[in-house]
Order: sequence, then C-alpha cells, then structure tokens
Amino acid sequence: MVEGVLKCMFARSAEEFKEDSKKGVFCIDIDPDSSRNWPENLRLIKSEDWFETKTIVEVDPSKHVRGFIGMGAVQKFIVAAAKSTGTEELALYVTDDGENWDRAQFPEDHGGIMEEAYTILPSTKYSIQVDVLSTTSMRNQIGTMFTSNSNGSYFTRSLENTNRNSNGIVDFEKVQNIEGILLANIVENYEEVKANPRTAEKHIQSRISFDDGHTWHPLKGPGGKDLHLHSESESHNTGTVFSSPAPGVLMGVGNVGDSLKPYEECDFYVSKNAGLSWEKVRDGPHQYEFGDQGGILVAVRDEEKAERLWYSFDYGSHWEEAPLGRDVQIRPVFLTTLPDSTSEKFTMLGRKADGGYSVFALDFEGMRTRKCKLDKEGDGGDFEKWYARYDDDGKPDCLMGHKQFFWRRKQDADCSVSQKYKDPEPIDENCPCTDEDYEWYYLILK
Repeated sequence: MVEGVLKCMFARSAEEFKEDSKKGVFCIDIDPDSSRNWPENLRLIKSEDWFETKTIVEVDPSKHVRGFIGMGAVQKFIVAAAKSTGTEELALYVTDDGENWDRAQFPEDHGGIMEEAYTILPSTKYSIQVDVLSTTSMRNQIGTMFTSNSNGSYFTRSLENTNRNSNGIVDFEKVQNIEGILLANIVENYEEVKANPRTAEKHIQSRISFDDGHTWHPLKGPGGKDLHLHSESESHNTGTVFSSPAPGVLMGVGNVGDSLKPYEECDFYVSKNAGLSWEKVRDGPHQYEFGDQGGILVAVRDEEKAERLWYSFDYGSHWEEAPLGRDVQIRPVFLTTLPDSTSEKFTMLGRKADGGYSVFALDFEGMRTRKCKLDKEGDGGDFEKWYARYDDDGKPDCLMGHKQFFWRRKQDADCSVSQKYKDPEPIDENCPCTDEDYEWYYLILK
C-alpha cells in the first residue's frame, strides 16, 4: 500500500466499466500539503503506472473538492462521496469514463444525503439506484429510492417508503441476468412509523418493477392475491434472496394478504416467469438454492427438527423428498452451491440438538438420463425461447429498444444442462423505442 493511501480500487473494477485503462487505479489519500483535519484533507487521486506517478482528480472544474470518504463501482459507473465542510451532508460525484465527473443532482426537497444514511443499491447498466434514509430516527428506518438518468448525474424518486433495517440494509434486489426487473419492500403504515419510531410495528408490502424502477406493482400470488416476501433486511438465505442466473426462476418465503407476516408463519413460493406470477409450492418457511441453471431446485424446511430435504427438476412444479439420514434432525444453518448456480452439487450445514453440527454433501449428477441438446434452427430441442418480459397482451415486451430472451431448458425435459461456470447468455432482439425509453435532458446553469 502506498503511504498515506486509505482506500484504492481499479477503474475497471466492474466488468461493465470498459472506458478506462486496465492499469488505472483510483485512491483516496491524505493530502500531505494540507493543514486541514480529517476528512477535509482527503483527496481523490489516480495512477496509470502503479504509482510511479499520480495525478489529483478534480471532479469539479470550478473548485478543488476535498473530503472524500468513500468510493465504489456500480455497473458502468464509479461513485465517489465527499463530505461538506462543517456538516454531515455528502456530495456524490459520478463518472462513466474515469475522466469526466458530474455531481449527482437530487430533488431539492429531499433533504440531502447524510453520512451513513444512504445505500447505493445493485444497479442496472442504464442507471444507478440509491436509497436515502427519510426518517429522523435510526430505529425503524424508512427510506426513499432514487433512480438516476443514463449518465448517473440526475436522480428522481423511484419508490417511496422503502423498508430498511438499522444497518442500512434495504429490502431490494435486482433480478440477476435479466434487465430491468427489480424487487423491493415498502412500509405501508409509514406515517405511523415516522410518528412513533420506537413503538410502531411496520406493515411491510412487496413491490416489483419490470421497467427499471419507473413503475411498481404488487406481486401476484395464488388466486391473484397480493404476495409479500421476506427480503434483504432479514435474510435467512445465503447469497441473493430471490434470484440466480437461472433465467426467470425465482424463489422466496412469504405470504398472501394485506402485509408480511413473521417469518415462522410464512410459506415457500416459486415464480417461473421472473416474478410476473408466483405459486405456493410448500408449507412453511424454507431455505433454498438453485443449481444446473435452474434445472435443480433444492429446499429444506427452516425449522428446528428438519429431517429431509426436497428437490425439483421442473422449476418447482413437482418435488421429491430425500431423507437426511436415519434419526437425523437438524436446524439448517445454510444451504449453498457455486455462486453461478451451474453445479449439480450442494453443501448444507445443520446444527444438531446437542449443539454439534453436521455437514451434508448433496450430489445430483447422473440422476437425469442425458445432457440437454439445443437446436436453434428447429424447435429448440430440449430448450425453449424464453422472453424476459411480456406486455399486457402476452407478447414479448421491449425495454430500451430491444427484447431480451434466453434459451431456457423446457420445464418437462428429462435432462441436465451440465454447463458449469457458464451463465445463460441473454440474447437481444431490436425493436422500436417508445416514449418510455427516453429521458429528459437537464441543463444545469452555473
């Protein structure tokens, strides 16, 4: 580490950020010529030659900005946070090329971004999502989600009254591999919670967006009833909560009704169409995992005396049971597999009644008769052309000038995908842009 440097990151830390050189490194360091105290003496620097030389990054051509306390990569963007002198308020600076920076502009009435009171969320390649604390009390936190324009410089409100926990973790997930589908939880009785943060109990409801956060809708559960799911703020599962690289297959624990019930009173749900509709597949809360690009779903009852696990080869329509062993009862601690969900092998850790632990190795290789075959020129073979989103008429829908589809294994195909370490590849079909694909261009005069 270079002397005086507090934090560094490669300019190309995110795969989508390809404008900068492979050797470019940004760092926050202490200005040796500054007489100011922390954090006013913290500056942003950059090196292209492993710190043989370095340059000071000036994010604002009109003044020397100092007080940088954090930075990070979000899709194609790099975001740096600077603390204003004599206040807790922060300024966010954004670049999508490593050279030209813009100060992020938020609505004037939102109250400003304060230190430790905002969360940069997993974002899309078109915009940045930021959740900002909107309650004065750190107990029973409620936030507001903002979405940026295409260069990350101007933010507008996307979703009000988002649910956050005391650590700033927001109930939000971007569905993996699929553009524009987001899941979030809101606080329905936000007025009561804001008025009585110490005593009020939150009434949580779930929402989904299919257009990158521009519009939000309730989740459709069985019988068309509203479904609410436990999310990031109290996650009981390892990794992402709902999704994996498996195209369009989501799982979650929740309930239908007016609002979210305690975890122990909830059931296990699966969606095969990227969250458009959900079905209840098993009673009670479960830990769960994806494998073989969604060709295997594995679940175990999240209770003190779990005796068996369940698995499905058809996206959750039918489940088979597998006993954990004779007289074996455990409380699942975690169920996991490879992060890309392409393996047919899983690992589970369970806690026994005597306080000890058991580790289970689960191997589903060879349980299906053959490897799936793809026929792009014919009917797809064992795969189907599955579109990521559909309009109200049931036709493939456009987002930002293209339709996205995957070659997804057919639900009833008795075969394994068996492509380890290889994510399903989205394929785009161009289509005309509509008014919803355009954004306002804001010219800010100084």
